[in-house]
Amino acid sequence: MRPVTILLSAVLATALLACHPPMWRAERRASASRVQRLVLVVRAKGCQCTRKDVAKAMRSLGVVLGARRDQMVTQLDWDKHRAQVQRYRSQRRFIALPALYFIDADGKVVGLLESDIQPKWIRKLMR
Repeated sequence: MRPVTILLSAVLATALLACHPPMWRAERRASASRVQRLVLVVRAKGCQCTRKDVAKAMRSLGVVLGARRDQMVTQLDWDKHRAQVQRYRSQRRFIALPALYFIDADGKVVGLLESDIQPKWIRKLMR
């Protein structure tokens, strides 16, 4: 195989994985039962698959939190609020958007979900 073909294949594979990674990650510490608020990091100018994942995350939050969603969830745009996002990202880095941070009463990140956020995973980390 020619080097150009190999390089082109690698770039294409990387672009596909960056657009919609085939994974989700749920992390939790022992203090996750003290979740006081949630921070949803989105990207308004993201690709179509990212916008679909953001809409799905909002629906999932509505299912789990109901009327409390507007009180508990702060939505930050990665492009507009990068300094605010960095405060949480320095504690726990996300790979894909949307990213949902679970914050305790002390302002520390106790959980993280990213990409394909579903109600069952939110419930698991809210316990």
